[in-house]
Amino acid sequence: MNKLTWNLWRMIVLLGVSLIFCRSCIDKDLTMTIESIDLELQHVGLDSATFIGTVTTNTPTIIDNVGICFISEDDFDPFNDNLPTIYDNDYYRAGEGAGSFTVVISDLKPGKLYHVRGYAHNQRNVIYGEVIPFIAGNPIFTPPCNPKANTVTFNFVERKFGNEVREVNGIDHTIIGSDSPVEMEIRFSDPPKSGIYKIAHRVASLNARTCKIWISLLTDDFYGEEGADVYVERFGLDKYSVTFCEIRFSSRTSSHVEVTSGNLTID
Repeated sequence: MNKLTWNLWRMIVLLGVSLIFCRSCIDKDLTMTIESIDLELQHVGLDSATFIGTVTTNTPTIIDNVGICFISEDDFDPFNDNLPTIYDNDYYRAGEGAGSFTVVISDLKPGKLYHVRGYAHNQRNVIYGEVIPFIAGNPIFTPPCNPKANTVTFNFVERKFGNEVREVNGIDHTIIGSDSPVEMEIRFSDPPKSGIYKIAHRVASLNARTCKIWISLLTDDFYGEEGADVYVERFGLDKYSVTFCEIRFSSRTSSHVEVTSGNLTID
């Protein structure tokens, strides 16, 4: 064997050893590397349900399979540790690696109670998140009104924001609809999740379940009534609809009050 051939074989062996070593560094026990598996119920249809999950790790690791598994009320028994698993129950694979994922469960029976939880898998083991119950065909909530998407009626005029709806990430997470001379802002502390939010006092700090709504005209600003309900339906990553119904808006500079409903949708 000449010197060139020997050096070539040595490089191949060293490269192989390096690859094996590098994989062993990240192919770790998931219990030591996964911080959390969060799962959020986004939408419930007649025979389907949509979930958004997030897998968070504290060190690099190989995750070859993430998704959700679920079980019906007929088989669920938490006292006997009969929880949904990917080995014994139905499951949906959503991809691999850490980060966010979306799963839609279909072919459910309306009115039946289901229990679902997220999971992450590698060659060593499987880690599960908390169990979430839901009833197929039973929506998370139903707003008491149904305004057109991306509209608000103000001063007896319906404003259609159309494509002039955008998100701004700063100190707050803000959704803005514009139709000159009217602009409407809905502010959250973070990207909103499905659920019912309360309007906070206009000078108060926002938290995980409060928001603020401003409607601005050329000559005045109006703020939504503190404590009023705002309905958020999230139907995908960075996709959601925000609806409010018959809320009082008070002028910042006068005694003028408007009562109106509206919607902003990001899709």
